Amino acid sequence: MLSGLIGRVTGSTPERLPRDLALAIERASVMGRCDDDSGDARILIVAAGLGSFYWEGIAPAAQRIARHRPELSPACCRYAARLLAQTVASRNRAEFRHGPKRRSWVFDF
Repeated sequence: MLSGLIGRVTGSTPERLPRDLALAIERASVMGRCDDDSGDARILIVAAGLGSFYWEGIAPAAQRIARHRPELSPACCRYAARLLAQTVASRNRAEFRHGPKRRSWVFDF
């Protein structure tokens, strides 16, 4: 409602992420990979329209989004990169939330 009023007053419409990009980020595949030479674990991201790449931070992700979607403004690219960072964090949190599976006490006789 407020954005419509601002659009009528200023004569411009706020920029939004395209729906296909937002869905691609939401449905991206996030996988942990083996340690690299420095001993750090790496995160591989596979997203439709962005290809596959290793997560290195928000700035490199925004640059990659800008390369693949040149029609987006830099602010939209940064927003999409932050959305991707949030997706990576939530998937990482969900993966480590569950502890190791316990054996059932029924079979310990």
